[in-house]
Amino acid sequence: MTFGVDRFRFVPLGLKSLERLRPEMERRRDDLTELRTAVEASALFYTAMKQEALNPGDVVAVELAEPDSGLASEKRVTVYLAD
Repeated sequence: MTFGVDRFRFVPLGLKSLERLRPEMERRRDDLTELRTAVEASALFYTAMKQEALNPGDVVAVELAEPDSGLASEKRVTVYLAD
């Protein structure tokens, strides 16, 4: 999939949220590893995270949404992180 990013938003998850998510994260360990690897391999994601001094290894989930501009080729990206 090829797309541009209209905006990145980074959301650190608190301890309580992470505790609730832990069973699902364990169940999807391979998927989570694949997601983190993809984020590190993407120059777009990696650069955005590096500019914010964030570690790709802390990624818990990524949400892609349509931007306010309505262009299908651009996305708003929300990255959820272990705090």
